[in-house]
Amino acid sequence: MTASRLHEGIASKGIKTIHGRDWEDYVKEMAMRMEKMLGDPGTLTSLLVIKQNLVVAYASASTVDIDADVLSVEGILFKSVNLTVALDAGTGANKLDAGSPANSTWYAVHVIAQTDGEGVAGLLSLSATAPTLPSGYSWHRRVGWVLNDGSGDLYAWYHIGDWWYWNEDRSSAVFRLVSAGDATTFTDVDCSGVVPSTSTLVRVGAQVTSATNGVAAIYVRPNGSQWSTEVGSRAAYLAIYNTETNHGVSQFDCPTDGSQVIEYRVHSSDDDGFLEVVAYYDPS
Repeated sequence: MTASRLHEGIASKGIKTIHGRDWEDYVKEMAMRMEKMLGDPGTLTSLLVIKQNLVVAYASASTVDIDADVLSVEGILFKSVNLTVALDAGTGANKLDAGSPANSTWYAVHVIAQTDGEGVAGLLSLSATAPTLPSGYSWHRRVGWVLNDGSGDLYAWYHIGDWWYWNEDRSSAVFRLVSAGDATTFTDVDCSGVVPSTSTLVRVGAQVTSATNGVAAIYVRPNGSQWSTEVGSRAAYLAIYNTETNHGVSQFDCPTDGSQVIEYRVHSSDDDGFLEVVAYYDPS
């Protein structure tokens, strides 16, 4: 889409004027200025990724609410977005894009726009980038992920900014990925069961106990990093305690690799380490 038609792709529904000027004339002028600065990049709508007060909320074991004051979908602006999407109600707009729901599965949450830009809906899909769009819809934007359990019920969460916090019992084996771990060399921890493929930053809760008095510690670091257990510029994240009767507990953010893997170890074989996934970072 060239600058002369860019305004057709980003027309904000319900807005007629801006700064006292006709909206389309104003946007056309801004598009031309952008094209002068950028040359001829082709489709400029991908530059317009806008969200104001976007919240993707757990509504029930099978439904998701999507709310935003303003949200762009491939350059088309929508105001006062309020959608409810059902995982178990068949396929189509505000439903699953294709097939039937599977258990213990990640589903990307998309907002989709009609071809003429007049309407908007939600969609759940196995694909983060290429959902199967219902007839009459041509545009999509992923705004998050949801995960269901072995019975098909959605796990609950809180969405705050670009962080997604699990609102579940994190002591369960689903979220507690290391339980009484005693590895004394750095060992892989696969977080992909509760961290989606588009996230590479995880917030973990770490705890350590020991059968003996003295220093006990659990260390966490990005997979494959050179962070060590020594204090210094490359020291690993650390939860520590000094007496047998107290537990060392910490929360911190750790980068993952592209497969959502981090590493941990404890100070000695007398230590028991615990790691739980609290949240993950996933901007949309």
